[in-house]
Amino acid sequence: MTETTSLTSREEDFYNENEEFLNNRRSLLDDKRDSQKNKRAKDPHWLRCPKCSAQMHEFKLLDIIVEQCEGCNGLFFDNGELETLLNISDRRGFFSSVKRVLYS
Repeated sequence: MTETTSLTSREEDFYNENEEFLNNRRSLLDDKRDSQKNKRAKDPHWLRCPKCSAQMHEFKLLDIIVEQCEGCNGLFFDNGELETLLNISDRRGFFSSVKRVLYS
C-alpha cells in the first residue's frame, strides 16, 4: 500500500495520532531490517513462510511492514513490527486497513 491510497477516517485518525511514533520506529526498524536483509539475502529460507515454506511478499500498511505468504495467506510481522503495533493506543485503524486491503 502506498501512502497515496485513500484511507478510511479511522485509518487516517490512527495514522495522524501516531505519526511521529510510527516514523521513529519505522526508521529504527528499517535500519535493522536492511542490515539483516543484506546478511541473509542469499539464505534459501529468506522470505519463506515458516508454516508452509511458500514464498512471501512484503507490503506496508500505515508504516508497519507485513509479510504475507503466497501459499497459506498467513500474515507475519518481523521482530519489532508487532511491538510497534502493540504500543499504539488505538489499533483499530490498522486492523481496518488489513481487512480492507486483504479481504475487500
